Amino acid sequence: MIRKQILWMAFLALSSGVFVSCVDEKYDLDNVDMTIGTKGDLTLPTSSTGEILLKNIMDLKEDGVVQVVDGEYYLVEDGIADVPGIDITSISIAKPLMSQIEAVVELDNAATSPARSQNRQNISVGGIELQDFTYTYTIQDEDKAYYSLGDNVSGQVPEEVVELKSVSFVDETTLDAKIQVYFDSEYDFINKVHLDNFKLSIPQGLHVSKAEFTHWTWVDGTELFEVEEAISIDNEKGVIVLTATDENTIIDKDHEVHVRITFDKAVTGLGGLAFADNKVSLSGIFKLDGTFRIESKDFDLDRLTQDQVMDIVKNQSFDVICPNKIHFVGNADFAQDISVESFSGKVLSRVGDITPIALNDLPDFLNDPEVVLDLANPAFYMQVDNPMPYEATTSLRLSSVYEDGTPPVVKETGTFTIPANKLTVFCIADHFEGIEIPENYQGKNVVFVPVQNLNELLKKLPENINVDVADIAMDIDAMPIPCQYDVKVDYQVYTPLEFGEEFKLVYQGTEEGLSEDLEDVNKLDAKEVRIEANAVNNFPMDLTLSVDALDRNNVSLKGKVVTVNDIVINAHKGSEETSKQPVAITIKPMSGHSIRELLEKLDKFHYRAVAEADSEGKLFEDAHIKLTDIKITLVGGVSYDAN
Repeated sequence: MIRKQILWMAFLALSSGVFVSCVDEKYDLDNVDMTIGTKGDLTLPTSSTGEILLKNIMDLKEDGVVQVVDGEYYLVEDGIADVPGIDITSISIAKPLMSQIEAVVELDNAATSPARSQNRQNISVGGIELQDFTYTYTIQDEDKAYYSLGDNVSGQVPEEVVELKSVSFVDETTLDAKIQVYFDSEYDFINKVHLDNFKLSIPQGLHVSKAEFTHWTWVDGTELFEVEEAISIDNEKGVIVLTATDENTIIDKDHEVHVRITFDKAVTGLGGLAFADNKVSLSGIFKLDGTFRIESKDFDLDRLTQDQVMDIVKNQSFDVICPNKIHFVGNADFAQDISVESFSGKVLSRVGDITPIALNDLPDFLNDPEVVLDLANPAFYMQVDNPMPYEATTSLRLSSVYEDGTPPVVKETGTFTIPANKLTVFCIADHFEGIEIPENYQGKNVVFVPVQNLNELLKKLPENINVDVADIAMDIDAMPIPCQYDVKVDYQVYTPLEFGEEFKLVYQGTEEGLSEDLEDVNKLDAKEVRIEANAVNNFPMDLTLSVDALDRNNVSLKGKVVTVNDIVINAHKGSEETSKQPVAITIKPMSGHSIRELLEKLDKFHYRAVAEADSEGKLFEDAHIKLTDIKITLVGGVSYDAN
């Protein structure tokens, strides 16, 4: 209605109130020329419009994206992220399987200097003096005195666990091992093996809390005696040293030594604990190492066989009756499946679907494809409630979505930290000066996360903004099992329509059905119509108004039948009174045409208002335009055909 007043009140007023009123209906004028005219200009009395308020143009929806907060316009939207909780009820490791090993040590006597004991008896065979003797040997790598843990796979570790650094066991996890020796010799008088510095190397990733000789037994299982000492542990090197200095703590072919090793935890990376594809097992190599001594039995000539005597005489050496090899036979077995009490590593709270920020219910003036929504500092808020006693990390990705195929604009935060045991609000923005925290987030722990040029997401208005939150990762230490935590995430867009220098609004529409209103007006003719006024622009932007005249077929008359100039109303400066500025619209027929011809063809007006910023500012609902002192002048001889 206001647009009609501005553009066409001259024609309507003249047709209905000036010329027609001069004709008395009691006269029969059918055969009379009723053309009335004046040679001068005709100016109608001045008038004014009311305030054309921005809030009336906005036509906001109650629950729309654009809302009024304290008289200012804001983009407001919120949503909730689907974040399944962390629920780890148990982690167990299947009982490792360890096969029997037999390590064979070559006894190269020629290369070894025997430490001979004091001669206990003068015994000679063929001139060869016999003495008690002791040999010390070191197990070499080539002896292959080791066995490894096989593929001992547990059940699935919960998928939340993506990295396993260490585990602690619920109960003492024990490995029972026994060692027996025998000699590769037909002779039977060298039978004793002393453990001087005998080592059992274990994977360094298995931490030993205790190691002990439990007992010595006969091979048939009859217990001989208990041993409670002579074992040392070096977890740093992954070595258990078995030292038997007591004359009774020896191994021979008739006895076994039993060792119990107790583990309290295991770590990855050093052997011991293996983790991949959410499966866990114990792994690594157990190796016999170190030194041992073998010594002769007390023997006399009567104990030598004839063959032994002949060999000694023939070879002129006592060494021929020594064994060539010694065999270490080892068996080990874990007592049971292993239950985990706590673990260290990394867990993920996997973020699921997040409701996009929908921008499909914006006011019409924001939906024009030419709109440039250059917001000064848009802000995105994400609230995370982390009840876990561990810091977490995540990242945020915002991407615009365009239905017309325009490539998306993507903005990412990079990784940021979520504090432990608290609710935190993250404000994602380009800069933080002047940020207005939403009321529902005030008083909370607010952390700012910078993202450069975040406003580029909205410059070309998308249909949606997709919100992607990376899985929330936590490095945890000694997390007890079972454990259950729920991480909650929600978000909110809260951004004032505070604009930058590229901000541009376009509002356009069509006034239709004018031909019916102009049935009488089309009898009016003049050289041109001039509409003048004083404009008061309370908007913080320059406004440009363009008008296009259309016929019934939506064909433009502008530039063909008529010219209509654009008008510019500059941005608000100072007070309302000092901001008044003259504006004028001139409607002028093209050469060879008339106002009457225009009115005969005219059916629609298409109007287009463009608001552009030349500095930063805000949109507020009381912003308005007002036209005062409106003066409409029919220029250059006016005529009215009343026939």
